[in-house]
Amino acid sequence: MRYESTRDVELRLRHSVVLFERKPVIVMDVQDVENVVVQDILSGDDKRAKVAELDLQPSHAPLGYVMTPHGVYMAMRKPVRKYKQGLTQDNLIVKGVLQKRGEDVPRRPVHFSSIELAKTMIGDFPDIGKAFQAVRSGDKKIVPFSRDWAVADHEDDLSIVFRGEVVGYATDNSVKLLPERFYLKESLELCLK
Repeated sequence: MRYESTRDVELRLRHSVVLFERKPVIVMDVQDVENVVVQDILSGDDKRAKVAELDLQPSHAPLGYVMTPHGVYMAMRKPVRKYKQGLTQDNLIVKGVLQKRGEDVPRRPVHFSSIELAKTMIGDFPDIGKAFQAVRSGDKKIVPFSRDWAVADHEDDLSIVFRGEVVGYATDNSVKLLPERFYLKESLELCLK
């Protein structure tokens, strides 16, 4: 995209999360219409970048399960028409996963520029074996193994959870989807490979 002025770049990109060199970065400062200063969210390193090299496509930085010290949440983009092009707190929706009624949820459990959300964007999740073991041992109540899929202890059953909803159960040797959720079989098989 071509910008008209430095002010235009500031309005659209400053303090938003985009991708640079396939890593989530926050645009910290705008130097001119072609150059910005970005901070790698995972490493904390500042770099100078050309605006043309920033990846502004939302589909290239997918959201999903976010693991925080407070619990597991589902992060989604809110479809709003605003002047910002990257991810900001204004276009981020976060909901609790498998939380009981009345259970306290922090007001803003996931910040748009958090390390946990950056890990979700790059697909940094435990493998399915570690996820099953963590839940089976009782260490965790829910552990995602991809952006969309997680293993959870739901009502004392080892459950398979898709985007925050229980869709099946796991035994020692197999995974069974609920009959009404069988259409998710192909998506689950891709994650299990």
